[in-house]
Amino acid sequence: MWTNQYTTVTVKQLVPYLSEEVELQVNKIRPHVELEQERVEKADLNYPIIIVQQNNQPLYVLDGNHRLQKAINLKQKTIKARMLELNSIPSNWAVLFK
Repeated sequence: MWTNQYTTVTVKQLVPYLSEEVELQVNKIRPHVELEQERVEKADLNYPIIIVQQNNQPLYVLDGNHRLQKAINLKQKTIKARMLELNSIPSNWAVLFK
């Protein structure tokens, strides 16, 4: 869930705006937060990560940093991903992800 003083958005609300699932090259993007190793080890790679992008350019991992790090640790070449294009969501939501 992402929130500010004006709005709250859940993953469930974002689903209609996400791209179809793709296989993303792991070396194209990196986790952007400090991660707990225990959560990395428990991460389930069956679920796609969500990448925020603008104008088709990946910006960062919105959801799935632990899964991405696990894929990196396991030396996987690809990971399941869905893209969230900032230009396709309501503007009051987009401010949460910029």
